[in-house]
Amino acid sequence: MSSKACVCGNTRLVKLTSQNLKICTDCKREIPWNLDAGQQPVYRPHRSDRKARGGGHGV
Repeated sequence: MSSKACVCGNTRLVKLTSQNLKICTDCKREIPWNLDAGQQPVYRPHRSDRKARGGGHGV
């Protein structure tokens, strides 16, 4: 269940977090799933929170 509903009234939406979309299981409508201001994304590329280190790789 989702906290939001599709325009058809269905609250069973499939979350596609990496694409920022939800899809209605009844009418198959794609619903944009935008983050609120300051909200952190659930999906992040691997290592996105690591800081770069100085120096070369294995040198």
